[in-house]
Amino acid sequence: MVREPPGPVHVNLPFADPLAPAGEGADVEDPGSILDAAAMTRVLQGDVEELDPSMLERFRREMEGVERGAIVIGSWPNGIPEDITSLGQRLAWPVMAEPTSQGREPDGLTLSAGQALIGCAEWIAEHRPEVIIQAGATPTMRATQAFVASAERLIVVD
Repeated sequence: MVREPPGPVHVNLPFADPLAPAGEGADVEDPGSILDAAAMTRVLQGDVEELDPSMLERFRREMEGVERGAIVIGSWPNGIPEDITSLGQRLAWPVMAEPTSQGREPDGLTLSAGQALIGCAEWIAEHRPEVIIQAGATPTMRATQAFVASAERLIVVD
């Protein structure tokens, strides 16, 4: 018997792939001092008096000669810091925010179609970034994970 109007339906579907990245863990060395988003913005704006000189030098080495990069924003507890989006503007790099980041707003600071772009293998192959700055939590969406993995180098900001 069908009642009018039909009510909501909940369907449980198992997914074949886990949401967490697969594969073996990698050995990584201690990164030393962490350069946060505000510090990176100050570096790019020339305001470097507050920074540890070794931190500044490390950031400059990482950014030296980079022509193509992107910023990926994962979940961030209290909204995305303005330093992250202003860093994207300063570098003229696309800023892509995962749905969990609370940063996919039509403010012109993040790519509204970012997830659609990085979900396309042909687009990634043609626009592979040299460096990705990953801000916030590790990406949970498979397309974002693949995009981050496609970069030659990764800088994590938290």
